[in-house]
Amino acid sequence: MKVRRFTMDLHPDDTRPPVAGEVVHTARASYRVTGSREVDSRVWCNRWSLTLERLADGTRPAPGVREFYTRSYRRGETPAQFFPPSPFGS
Repeated sequence: MKVRRFTMDLHPDDTRPPVAGEVVHTARASYRVTGSREVDSRVWCNRWSLTLERLADGTRPAPGVREFYTRSYRRGETPAQFFPPSPFGS
């Protein structure tokens, strides 16, 4: 299976890094995380480089597996506009 790389921004208050086995959903497909590393960024404080493998269409993650839903930034959109208010209590 083809390995893919993807850069993903997490909510600034999310303290849990993405780990192997978690699932990322995009508009076109779903992927299983096989590796992750933090990326230094001047723009965003919680940016991750992910290594992913595509899941077969219709595959559902096991119960309890953390899932991420992501989309591209719109032109001119800032990280503060991209994310809703913190779900992490801050």
